[in-house]
Amino acid sequence: ARAARVIALAHRRGLPQAQGFASPTAWLIAASGQPPAVSRSRVRVALALRHMPATAQAFTQDGLSEPRVRLLVEAREACPGVFARDERLLVSQACSLSARVFPRAIAHWRRLADPDGALADADKAFQRRRLCVSPTWGGMVRLDGDLDPESGAVVMAAVNIIKSGELLPA
Repeated sequence: ARAARVIALAHRRGLPQAQGFASPTAWLIAASGQPPAVSRSRVRVALALRHMPATAQAFTQDGLSEPRVRLLVEAREACPGVFARDERLLVSQACSLSARVFPRAIAHWRRLADPDGALADADKAFQRRRLCVSPTWGGMVRLDGDLDPESGAVVMAAVNIIKSGELLPA
C-alpha cells in the first residue's frame, strides 16, 4: 500500500518524465529492479486506487492484500460505474472471503455487472484452451492443458469417475 502511494505521488508530480522516463512503468522498473510485468501491475494498481476510496482505505489500513486489490482493480476497469456503486460491498467481501471464494465472488459480480464483457471473457478462455495427452515411455499417460470452465468440469467429472472405479469391470 505504501509503494502504491509513492508510485501515485511520483506520477502526479511528473517525476518519471522529469527523470527522462517515457512512463511510470519504465521509471519503476529502473527504480526498483522489478520485472516489467510486476512494475506494470503495480503502476496500474497505484493509478486506479485514486478512483477507489474504499479499496485504498482497506489496502492501507486493513491490510487487504495486493492480489485482492488487483482483482478489485480489474473489476473496476471492467465496469467502473457499477463498481463505484458496489465498491464497499466488494471490499467487504475481499476482506472476509477465503482466497478460494473471493475470486469466484468477483467473477460472479462481473457476470452480473457486465454480461457482454463476461461473454467476451468466456469466449477468450474458450479460444485459449488446449489439451495435450501423450503416452510416456513407461506406458503411463500424461495430461497437460488449460481448459475453459465448462470443458474443465467435463474432464474433472471424467477423472473423478475413473478415480472412483465406476468404469472398471466387475
